[in-house]
Amino acid sequence: MLEMKNSVENVPRYYETYINDCFAAAYGACLAHQGHNPNIVLADYLSFMFNEETGYMGTTYMYRYSTSVEFTESELNSSLEFAYFPKTTYFNGSQETEGALEHSDRIQISLHIHDDPEVASDRVRELIDGDKPVAAVVDLYYMSYHRAYLKEHGLHAVVITGYDYEQKTYDIFDKYLLSSSDFDGKVPMDAFMQARLSDTPRISSVVGEYRRPIRHLWMEFDTGREFQITKDKLLAILQESYTRMRGEQSHNVGETGLGRIDAFRKSILLRKEQPIDETVALFFREYYNTCLKRVARGRNRFLVFVEEIADMLPQEAVTILGDQLRESAKRWDICANLALKLAISKAPRLLDDLERNLQAIIEIESRVVEQLRICMLAQSKKESDHNECETTNSSSY
Repeated sequence: MLEMKNSVENVPRYYETYINDCFAAAYGACLAHQGHNPNIVLADYLSFMFNEETGYMGTTYMYRYSTSVEFTESELNSSLEFAYFPKTTYFNGSQETEGALEHSDRIQISLHIHDDPEVASDRVRELIDGDKPVAAVVDLYYMSYHRAYLKEHGLHAVVITGYDYEQKTYDIFDKYLLSSSDFDGKVPMDAFMQARLSDTPRISSVVGEYRRPIRHLWMEFDTGREFQITKDKLLAILQESYTRMRGEQSHNVGETGLGRIDAFRKSILLRKEQPIDETVALFFREYYNTCLKRVARGRNRFLVFVEEIADMLPQEAVTILGDQLRESAKRWDICANLALKLAISKAPRLLDDLERNLQAIIEIESRVVEQLRICMLAQSKKESDHNECETTNSSSY
């Protein structure tokens, strides 16, 4: 017999100021409930991406306007060492998802969609009954607790912790304070399901009208039986960050690193040759202002990761990394504010200010890359000394 009401207890209301988006906040809550440290398992590689043709930028993936919630495997697996994302799949029943882990040494985060609200709600019920909170996506237009209610459409991730079919409500929380979200309570099932089915119509001054159907998107979290937080994997995050920032990335994520920051800097200088019209101003306001803030948060997030593994690293390098990453994040925030001021005033001198700060960022992050190199060398020396010691001890017998 099906339960009429049920809830998952003690789900952490996870939120940190350096989280890049609402998805990471929802992931963090669900993973913390499973006993994982989000500062470790959700640690992005340090990186920067920029495309001169489109003007789009990002850290470990490009921030761009999307008309779908369906992503390929390569699109989803560009940023995390400890997690694996299969491509977005059309849900075909719990028998095909439970236990179907493709990497037993990772946490699998599976994105599912379905166009039937009954199937989607039944799966939420199954997961809650299994003591698993559910990260689900909604359109804020239908969420009465939010300032966007009945005013503005926007795709957003929240966490479901319970259901009550007698009262026809879900227990949810939404603690992504960067979007003025601060809710923890009950929402009507009908409104919530309407929010999950929305096609999220948007009007952007940059790309015009577009829609992004949510299709009841939700995420499920499964820990592989061989999953461990190992020293090698923690160091792999540093190594991959070092590789990407040098523009020598080993994964198929496109060109990254210090050279891309310089390409962005040069693109800013080229804009001085043309008038700052309304189209340019809107791009700076709607796109660059937002994206540059995300880059700043990414630097702070990487710093948090470094602090989590500080005992493994040379202490002088940790201190320098902390100072330089904090300064870099501050400069990226300044760039975001300059982008907004430029959009408002259209004053060309702000392009010079933006360029100067980007040049400073290149110098700062070059020092970060050098400290990452020092960390790698220190670990190599430790391993070499350890192996030499073992060889000596072995030969003494």
